[in-house]
Formats: sequence, C-alpha cells, structure tokens
Amino acid sequence: FSLREKEDFRNFTYGFLFQSLNLLKEEEAFYNVSLPLLIRDEKGVKKKVLSLFKQFHLEDLMHKKVGLLSGGEGQRVALLRALVGEPEVILADEPTGALDKTNALLVMESLRQVSQDHLVVMVSHNEELVQKYACRIITLQDGEVISDISKKEAAGDLKKKKKRVRGVSKPFIGHLLRAHLKSDKARNALALLASICGFSPLLL
Repeated sequence: FSLREKEDFRNFTYGFLFQSLNLLKEEEAFYNVSLPLLIRDEKGVKKKVLSLFKQFHLEDLMHKKVGLLSGGEGQRVALLRALVGEPEVILADEPTGALDKTNALLVMESLRQVSQDHLVVMVSHNEELVQKYACRIITLQDGEVISDISKKEAAGDLKKKKKRVRGVSKPFIGHLLRAHLKSDKARNALALLASICGFSPLLL
C-alpha cells in the first residue's frame, strides 16, 4: 500500500477506540465525531452524526466541549467517532481502563450493541468484564497465545460431555458384557458355576 492507501484502509475498514480517547478537547463532541467523515469529504455529515448521537441517546453531549466531559462520557463519544464511518472492525484498546465500574459497564453495553453489526476486538486486563461480555477470549502471556476459547464452543463441548456421561454408560456396559461373554465361553461358564456354588449356602 502507498501511504494514501494505508490511510484510506484505516479510515474505511477500521474504527479505533483508544484508552486515552485521542479526542480534540477544545472542540465539541459533535465535531469530534464528524472528523472521519470530514476527512473523507462526505456529504450529509451533520445528518449522519446527529442520527448516531440519537441512536445511543447521547444528544445532550453533542455541543459540549470534550474537555468538560467525564471519562465515561468521553469514551462513549470516542465510540461514536469510531462508528460514524461504518467500519467493518472496531479495535478497542483498554476502553474501560480509566473508568469506574458504572461507566465501564455503560461502555461495554454500548460495545455489545455495536457487536451485533461489527466485529469488535478488544484488549483488556479486566477479566470480570471479559468473562461477562466476550464471546471469544484469546489470552496472551509474554507475547504468546496461551489459550483461545470460544464461549459457544466451550458450552457445546460441555453439553456433549454431559450427554456422553448420561447416555452412553448403559449401552456401553451392555456391549462390554456381551463381548466378554462371547470371548471365552468355557471360562465364563466355570465362573458362573463357582458363583452359584458360593452363593447357594448363603441363600439356604
């Protein structure tokens, strides 16, 4: 790719959600969200941005300067900026790292909503949020992948194991007994005779 092609690829394919926001603090939230579209020189920017603010019920933040917003408000404005260009993939770098629990949950709920139509790849050290929201968890340690788990696959494997434990044991035991009886008839007959002789005195 040329430099211009790289810029276009990032602008059209990816949306970035940074831990440090990377918003223009002296500008209003509306302008910050508009930036990706202004860079593209698109038409109808105001209408599209307004629609996005309404979709996430953040109309009251539109004309506030970013420097006056709380951390949670700023992060949600940053999410709108990442979404406004309708990217295929959202890359989120510790989006809740600097937030309290309430705002972290608000941001994660917004990302859950976004994930219905976009691939969301998030980096986080917050295991509680990861376990609650992620559908696939890739764990890295010292730069190496040490586990890659899909929640749906894990749930499916667990169900299969439960079915095997409940449903296979009796048929398997019956099959094993039949195979054993057929394998050595003389020995089995002797064992049966010995069992009858051993239990008869007890019965009497």
